[in-house]
Amino acid sequence: MLGDLLLDRPGGSGLVVNNYATVNAGSSAGSPFNGRLYGLVMGDSPEELAALDEAVGARLGPAGALGASGVRSSARP
Repeated sequence: MLGDLLLDRPGGSGLVVNNYATVNAGSSAGSPFNGRLYGLVMGDSPEELAALDEAVGARLGPAGALGASGVRSSARP
């Protein structure tokens, strides 16, 4: 689902999942639920960070976990 958005090399851009344990916290068999996925987006500019954040949120659906967080600019120098 997020494969091509994940950080896959040093110095690259993408999502680093740093806690997936809570993704299934609200699960009940066979029905959709809102879980939580914690991650960091790495990029070279505030614009790239915002685009990655938006793309991840879009893939996760209307209640995408990252949509609520927003991007706090810490682009690499």
